[in-house]
Amino acid sequence: STAYLGIYGFDVSSENAMRYEMPQGVYVSEAIKGQAADKAGIVKGDIITGIKGVSITSMSEMKNLISKQKVGDKIKIKVAVRSNNYAEKEIEVTLGDSKNAPKTEERDSDSDSSSSSNSLEDYIKQFFNGGR
Repeated sequence: STAYLGIYGFDVSSENAMRYEMPQGVYVSEAIKGQAADKAGIVKGDIITGIKGVSITSMSEMKNLISKQKVGDKIKIKVAVRSNNYAEKEIEVTLGDSKNAPKTEERDSDSDSSSSSNSLEDYIKQFFNGGR
């Protein structure tokens, strides 16, 4: 089985990072309920910027690092959490098993959603206007 974090997300490009004053990394568009990220307290709008002390700027880097772990491993994930600006914190996550991933969705989790540039902008606009 494959280690699994359980998020849907988008890459934050350097361009978007500058435009929205947000860190580069993986923008969490959804933490899948009951999966590892959700249980550890990672929520929509967080940006994953590092895994086990390694900085990441994209979903593919994140997946690559997670794939080297084992199911049940406890790993430290660096997350930028938005309040007035972004504050980084480390969250310990116990990785789940990809076989428990929801199968109902067509979109692949722990991977890019299609047309990420549009989607990210939509998410960000919604997030900055609605906020949480």
